[in-house]
Amino acid sequence: STNPEDWLPMHELCERAYAVARTRISPDFSLELERIDIRPDKGMVKFVFIEGYWGVQLDCATGDLLHLERRRSDFIENIHDGSILDYFFETNDEQIKLAYTTVGGVSLFLFSATGFWMWFGPKRMRALRRAEAATTETPGRGA
Repeated sequence: STNPEDWLPMHELCERAYAVARTRISPDFSLELERIDIRPDKGMVKFVFIEGYWGVQLDCATGDLLHLERRRSDFIENIHDGSILDYFFETNDEQIKLAYTTVGGVSLFLFSATGFWMWFGPKRMRALRRAEAATTETPGRGA
């Protein structure tokens, strides 16, 4: 159902997701959540767990399991943005991710600026040489 009035309370949906994780994945599975995605237009809710990148999708009205998945795209995203290092080193507030993206952004800016200068500098010098040559040419020579 896409009508929120027909949905189960969030705490009940959460308990059902925990039960699915403990019975289908592992009895000692960590129930720490990364996020909860609610899709009102589809009438479903997705619980994404931190451990192992597992996702549990439930029907909001019945609480039935719709899909149990290992979210490989989240793993790839964490490698891409550097937050996987925060996970391994158990840092708070994503300090490694912040440093990684800051260094990457500054490097990208510097490489772009120096690359532009390496392209534009020789063009500018050639144009200046041509302008100097045109002003120093003696009349009557050439064509």
